[in-house]
This record gives sequence, structure tokens and C-alpha cells, in this order.
Amino acid sequence: DLSAIQHVGFVVKDNGDGTISTIEGNTGNGKVEERVRPTSQVVGYGYPSYAA
Repeated sequence: DLSAIQHVGFVVKDNGDGTISTIEGNTGNGKVEERVRPTSQVVGYGYPSYAA
């Protein structure tokens, strides 16, 4: 739910298995890291409509 959002990251890949790969900062150790998260933990994500 939108009111429970506590963190934002960049989705770099939908892994096709119910998880997404993200790039996130400040996730507990103060570094920027790649994470794999289950989509059940994600409120939402989308793809920008870039010009071809």
C-alpha cells in the first residue's frame, strides 16, 4: 500500500520468477548495492516510455 512505502530503488530487471533485480542505496550498510527482491515486497514499478 502506498502509505507504507519506506524505500525507493531502481528496477534493472524483472527476473521472470517472481523477483526483480534492483539497484538501491542506503539499505543497511550505507552502500549502493544490487538486490534481488520478491515482487510481494514491492508496491509497484513501471517502464518509462522512451522515444525509439
